Amino acid sequence: MAIKGAILLPQVAQAATQVIFNDPITADASLALGINDLGHLNTSVGNVASNASATGLSFRFEDGNFYDATSPGCHCEGWGVAANGVSAWASISNGGINNLTSVSFSSTATSALSISEVTSLAGMQITHDFTPSAEAPGRLFSVTVTIANGTGGLLSDVRYNRTMDWDVPPTEFSEYVTIQGYPATSLLSSHDNGFQTPDPLATPNPMDPATLGVNFTDNGPDDHGAAFNFGFGDLPEGEEITFYIYYGAASSEAEALEALGLVGAEVYSLGQSNTTDGPTLGTPATYIFAFSGVGGTPLGTLNMSFQPLTFHGITMARTVVRQLMHRLTGRLQGGDSMGDVAALQQTLNLIGGMRNEGQFGNFLSQMAQQQSASLGFNGMGGMALPVSGSGGYDLFRMGEIRGFVAGSYNFGDYGAIDGQKGFDYDGYQITFGIDKTFWENSLAGLALSYGQYDSDIEDDGGNFDSEAWLLTAYGAWTPLVDTTVEVAASYGRGNHDIDRTSGTSIYEGDTNSTDTSFALSVHKDIHHQEAVIGPYATIQYTKSKVDGYTEKGGIGTTTVESQSAKSLTAGVGFHASDEYKGNDVAVVPEIRASVEYEFYDSDRAVTVISAGSPSVIDVLGGEKGLYGRIDAALAANWDNGAKSLRFNFGTTVGRDNINDYSVAANFRMALDFK
Repeated sequence: MAIKGAILLPQVAQAATQVIFNDPITADASLALGINDLGHLNTSVGNVASNASATGLSFRFEDGNFYDATSPGCHCEGWGVAANGVSAWASISNGGINNLTSVSFSSTATSALSISEVTSLAGMQITHDFTPSAEAPGRLFSVTVTIANGTGGLLSDVRYNRTMDWDVPPTEFSEYVTIQGYPATSLLSSHDNGFQTPDPLATPNPMDPATLGVNFTDNGPDDHGAAFNFGFGDLPEGEEITFYIYYGAASSEAEALEALGLVGAEVYSLGQSNTTDGPTLGTPATYIFAFSGVGGTPLGTLNMSFQPLTFHGITMARTVVRQLMHRLTGRLQGGDSMGDVAALQQTLNLIGGMRNEGQFGNFLSQMAQQQSASLGFNGMGGMALPVSGSGGYDLFRMGEIRGFVAGSYNFGDYGAIDGQKGFDYDGYQITFGIDKTFWENSLAGLALSYGQYDSDIEDDGGNFDSEAWLLTAYGAWTPLVDTTVEVAASYGRGNHDIDRTSGTSIYEGDTNSTDTSFALSVHKDIHHQEAVIGPYATIQYTKSKVDGYTEKGGIGTTTVESQSAKSLTAGVGFHASDEYKGNDVAVVPEIRASVEYEFYDSDRAVTVISAGSPSVIDVLGGEKGLYGRIDAALAANWDNGAKSLRFNFGTTVGRDNINDYSVAANFRMALDFK
């Protein structure tokens, strides 16, 4: 690696204090950190700060000078530990040195190593190892903190406190403070009092009570700081605890957040000046104080799943098309079964009575009897026409128009995959449609569907609310006796409201999607008295494309770029139904079972810009493969078959990652526009 100027070899110093830099060539350094032998900040030895007599956390401004944010005024930056009900701490102005002994201190131009021990708990050692951050060396120092138990016994209720008073230039003693990171497993408390002694056993004493134990943004302006208290539980003999602290600064808030995202900071404070753009843009400088390894959610890690964005649209399209194609194959019974034959018989008998003229009348009567007895498809004029049976479809009434309404409720859960959070979902859709028969064996129609879906991400990760409109053109054709071919094509638009939860912060997003689908099925009926059985095959392609969006909610928002997912399923199955006729009503129970295969798994790479830094998140669909589907239905036809009602329950089986259930109701009737 090339280094500007002369190569400076590390020189280990044994002085009790040291100012270190993030570059071995001081002229090229952007950060400076003044470290004392016990690991607390602020030292006048080797001071480089232009606005103070000591160096704590200094950042080089555009004028080329270092300006410090912890050493002006009070030298209040320090830390403390506690165990077995005993505490110890180190600071200069707020509490001084208590119950700590220095074991060793060494440093170079860019690093420092402090090892200390709790005086009254011999063998409890605390190590602070300061170096420029490998992930963000131009903006952050990284401090590896290790608490080791060499006491020979158990250390109970181990705690660590770090407290600092922000004095952010150029408006020292009047700054805006931000604290973020709740909840974190080890975080016991936080607040804005940077003057409090860093005693882990002391009761938190915030300057502003509203800052105690919560996330807050741009509190101020005031002369205040940030205090964090962590609890790590019991520490057995011979074991240790390790976590990380970050000190740094950047020229803007966006750059500061980017740096925090790069190191995966979980809990942090920002100090910003009381200038025009200080609290909003973080200029001319945003100072950083942060932690990781404390059981929080790393900045830049999204506590959610993106799968519902496309899952909602694909699920709705599948459900709507399934409803339509169930009707077209006779599975819905849509007012198109035995009742229509009865009406036809009445009509033919009436004509026969009125036209009782020789063979014409006899022909009509015979035809009516044949139609009444038929359980399959009878030909007329050389065309194959479905006329009766529990799976029958009457196309005799050419030009007839029928309308229907169908509704369904879907619910289930989508399991976590490889660290991607799972979610529960439920939703409904309602479909209105109208169709017309053509020739003697064809039908075409149009349907409009509206649906709403809701998903809750596990571990309080957030919520997705989706609504969509779907327009579907569909048709059926009976080319052969007892064989029906169906097609359906859909286009829709959806809107998605996203609430992402991170700690106590909620980030809101809004985006739109485009959903398209095409389906084809072939259905064969085999009649035996009133029963109908037979095989069927289906194939459906669905695609959902989601627009990009930017969240609202202050610090920690993300920008999510556009994404899309597609599904291609093919299946074969078997259906069986029977018809039980009363005086005015025909009741048809039915069961369907199929084996389906998903060719796409909906996996995709989503680009997310978080903390100013783009990253790629792999969204795992987890659907690819073989699974089964079972449906049970009960239909009723009345009013001579002009009306029908059908209820259906369906579920998929054999899917490791998805539990899916649906309950549907469909009503269909003939429309008379005379």
